[in-house]
Amino acid sequence: YTDIPADEVTSYPDMMHNTQLLPCLVTPEDPIVKYYTSQVQDKFMQGEAASVENDPQKAMQGAKDFLVKLYAATVASRIVYSGTPRIPQKMGDTCSTVQSARLPREVVAGNTGLCIELSLLYASVLKAAGLHPVIFLIPGHAFPGVLVNNYYFAIEATGVGGQGLGGTMTPEQAFEKGSQELATFIDGYQKGDTRNIVIDINDIEAK
Repeated sequence: YTDIPADEVTSYPDMMHNTQLLPCLVTPEDPIVKYYTSQVQDKFMQGEAASVENDPQKAMQGAKDFLVKLYAATVASRIVYSGTPRIPQKMGDTCSTVQSARLPREVVAGNTGLCIELSLLYASVLKAAGLHPVIFLIPGHAFPGVLVNNYYFAIEATGVGGQGLGGTMTPEQAFEKGSQELATFIDGYQKGDTRNIVIDINDIEAK
């Protein structure tokens, strides 16, 4: 999660320095991601695309609907959540934690993903659909969202559940959970909690 030498790490952002590389794993042009996106739009949205709306309110509603229907499609695809702990690792003077992350195409093909992998899949699909994806990072967790008209929306992608996780959230429950997490995230962010990190895919790619 970082390439900064241990004796130079002075803050939580230093420990998570390499999270700015996450957009490298967002792959909207991957043929599998493009096909998955088209299937989501055709079967769950009847081809709807929130990004083409000129009306701000309709665009915002469209973005929210897209997140909810993308989650519904993920459940229908039988993609489940899998969790693995970060592994401490020392390389030279750098101490960090390491967690393997599969590409979005591997999440689709394998029908399973970590929270960060599901977030990367959502970001890839959102970008492929012409929307503005973001990923919210808090200690030990990541969840995906979208930015439209300067408003953030989020969903709890791990609500798809998995073996031993106590069931699957409905799309509405996953969106409500994501909204609660987003509210907590924004409150902490505004209070200066540097553990709350937002990865704006388009912004980082443009730099």
